[in-house]
Amino acid sequence: MKAPPAKSSLRERKRAATWAAIHEAAAAAALEHDDLSGVTIEDIAEQADISPRTFFNYFPSKEDAILGLRPPSIDDDTASGFTIGTGDNLIEKVALLLFEVFDKTAGGSGSRELRMTLMHRHPELARIRLAHTEKLHHLARALIEARLTDTDRWRGRTHTVDIRASAQILVAAGQSVVRIAVDWMLAEPEGSHPLDELVHRAAQSFTTVLDEA
Repeated sequence: MKAPPAKSSLRERKRAATWAAIHEAAAAAALEHDDLSGVTIEDIAEQADISPRTFFNYFPSKEDAILGLRPPSIDDDTASGFTIGTGDNLIEKVALLLFEVFDKTAGGSGSRELRMTLMHRHPELARIRLAHTEKLHHLARALIEARLTDTDRWRGRTHTVDIRASAQILVAAGQSVVRIAVDWMLAEPEGSHPLDELVHRAAQSFTTVLDEA
């Protein structure tokens, strides 16, 4: 009875390993070239020990492979785990949500510094990452709007509060907190502080400034 799940898990591990091999080969090639025109899918595939045809089963373009971008999405576990409770710091919760969905669709936390290096070397990659991030923000806004609508405190204020605009504002505020936390993280030795702690500190600082403004 347990054999099928084990086989499925093995397939998933193999697929994850192939995805990582393609991303690593693409990123390494981008670091070796001053111009992305010198990076070809054929070369990436050869380094990853796959066929060029297989490449497109994992990434739609070499730029996505270089940055390690997966299709923008919010999985069921993340969506169900995002709840709004009484007394929650919504800006902090939204910032953590944005971190989670971006890490799950952009190579994981270990790739953050690599992505920044790649975008500094090839600025055109920053535009691709921005477009990817905007799609994630759109998905996050929809999820936040749904949660606000389901929350008594917000649902009871629909005559005075635009919930859609509130979701948009929360995403913008959460993104600001993310940027602050990332700046702090990159300025410290790796692993100095847990991500949750940095986000908490950044959200507290952000909220304090808003209260004082």
